[in-house]
Amino acid sequence: MILKLSHLFFHLFLLILGISIGVISTLCLNTFPFTIPITLPFFVPPLTSKPSLPLHQTSQSPPPPQSPLPPPPPPQAPPPPPPQTTVASTNGTSNYMPIDVSLGNNQTFGLMHNMSDDELLLRASKVAGIEQDIPGKQQKVAFMFLTSGPLPLSPFWDRFFKGHEGMYSIYVHSHPSYNDSVPPDSAFYGRRIPSQVSESL
Repeated sequence: MILKLSHLFFHLFLLILGISIGVISTLCLNTFPFTIPITLPFFVPPLTSKPSLPLHQTSQSPPPPQSPLPPPPPPQAPPPPPPQTTVASTNGTSNYMPIDVSLGNNQTFGLMHNMSDDELLLRASKVAGIEQDIPGKQQKVAFMFLTSGPLPLSPFWDRFFKGHEGMYSIYVHSHPSYNDSVPPDSAFYGRRIPSQVSESL
């Protein structure tokens, strides 16, 4: 019994010691910034300093030649945009439905667009900030569903959204080759937005 109790205290002591060391090292490491400047090249040659020559030495040897740094690699061109395709559902109708989204300043655009990612980012950055406390303007919650196939639990999501129309915006971001029809009475009907194939890690 005493042996088991001593083992218990020993393990408890090790646990407390480990937690203490972890907390102390975390607090100490948080005080030191570990940022690496991006402007520095990946390889920095060591600084060479001339050793001081003794007074009795009269001949001087030439310093060893230093190898020049290799030139920086040329900037890479952005990859060409993929061809725009329209995915049709199995019943022959398109699952995409043009929906106007207000950008402010009386500008609108549909969810389906032919803009490149750079142009889309540029237009999104020009949008004015959210105006607060506008009487009569209802705040909305945006839901983005990222899926590679059918939307899991979509009947339950439909029940969740039922009765709250106008209080939310839904965006379904699915794989471009995924082809499925959504019933017109579903909250997900016509809510797919253009996607690009992403590389897996």
